[in-house]
Order: sequence, then structure tokens, then C-alpha cells
Amino acid sequence: MSSLDLVAFSETDRQPSSILIQDLAGEERTGQLCKGIKKVSQRFLLLFFLIRGTKLHDAEAGCDFLHQVLTGQIRTVTDIEFAFLLAESQIREQIRQEELDTDPADERISRVTLRNITFTPGAELILRVTLTTVAGNTAVFTLPTIASV
Repeated sequence: MSSLDLVAFSETDRQPSSILIQDLAGEERTGQLCKGIKKVSQRFLLLFFLIRGTKLHDAEAGCDFLHQVLTGQIRTVTDIEFAFLLAESQIREQIRQEELDTDPADERISRVTLRNITFTPGAELILRVTLTTVAGNTAVFTLPTIASV
């Protein structure tokens, strides 16, 4: 049985290629609910943007990607690819630990793929990602500028 969650992110212009924005407490759409691939996609995103070790009472939640960006450990496209693979692995494991046998296939992650990197040293970093569920559904989203690298 599918469960519901509050919408935390939405696309700026409702197009798949648009940059995601925080939408948990927006003026127009506050309190919207989601399920299925949107639910699992935003769960991935919330953990992606959470620096591991910063959540009270759950130091393992999140991933190392932002920490690596903010501490200057990421300088090249290869660094980004490796850091993303590590983050994807960390997050997928956390989400799998939370899954129940009754969770529908469209709310379970099969894989997350880094499709495109827009990277200008000393400027900005934007990642385009595809999330695929066990049911075979896909969501493509563009992560906002994470930090200057």
C-alpha cells in the first residue's frame, strides 16, 4: 500500500529539466501531498542535501557529497563523479533500511544515475540526475547550484 508524504521540492517551472526548489512552505502550494516516485525522489534529495553527521540522534543520516564540496575536496569532473557514486551508495543503503516489504515498487529505488554535470571551476556546480524505481518508473531532475567549487 502506498503511503503519502508532504511535498518538499518542486520544479521551478514544472518542467522535468527545471531546477528544483524548496517547496515545503511555499505561499501557493503549502501542504501538498505526494506518493510514488515523487515521494522516493524527494527522500533521496533530502538525504543528498543532508551532510552526514549533522542530524541530531542520527549521525549516519545523509551523505558526504556537500561536505566534500564545501571543504574543497571536489575540484574536477572525476572528483564529482566519484563523490556522487559514494553519496548515491550511502543514500540508497539508508533508504533500503527504511523500506518495508509492503512498500510499492514505485516507492523503492533501483538506481540513481548522474546524467550530466555542469561544472565551472570557481563558479557553479549543477547536477542532472535520473532516479529509477524498482517498478521501472524514472524521474529526471536538476539539482540546484550546490556551491561554488
